[in-house]
Amino acid sequence: MSTFRSGFALLAAALVLAGCTSEVGGSAGSDTTEKAPGTSSPPPTTSKKAPQPVRPKVIKIDTIDPCRVFADDQVKQLGVTPGKRQDADLVEKGKAPGCVYLASGSFTYQVVLIPNQGIDYWREGSGNVDRKETQVSGFDAVQTNLIGQSDQCSFWIDVSDGQLVYVNYLPIKTMKLDQVCGNAQKGAELALATLTTLA
Repeated sequence: MSTFRSGFALLAAALVLAGCTSEVGGSAGSDTTEKAPGTSSPPPTTSKKAPQPVRPKVIKIDTIDPCRVFADDQVKQLGVTPGKRQDADLVEKGKAPGCVYLASGSFTYQVVLIPNQGIDYWREGSGNVDRKETQVSGFDAVQTNLIGQSDQCSFWIDVSDGQLVYVNYLPIKTMKLDQVCGNAQKGAELALATLTTLA
């Protein structure tokens, strides 16, 4: 289990760094330039609004136990043991409720319910992570994996304004990236199926 924990710790640190963005802003001041008579100022520029997220249902995750995200039949379907609580630092806003589901010697699923960070954190992020905008069960999502590595794959799923569900698949044996991400997506789909009944 210590190998998986250290793997998740390193992954969490990398993901926090990868999600960070740097912005250069100017201070707003009054325009003291005199304008010639009869001239007008150009119309103010408007910032582009982020696209409205696509969700079949709004799922509020604030009070949901992350170890209930996989129902008993889903635990059997995935071939994992019942979840063990393990909160995680995946964004810059502190630890979020998480749960780890282990298939001994084979792979681990990690599910984290992030109540204080929206999907734009990953849409706008940069760093050592490959990202792909996609959908899971009709919900907008971002798929991520560390650049050049196929030993893990994650989905960040938009379930409510400013809230995400994170599902990660971490195999212990070498697999192709599309297999890893396929398993991660399967876990994400099952998690959403349960969450829609809990919210």
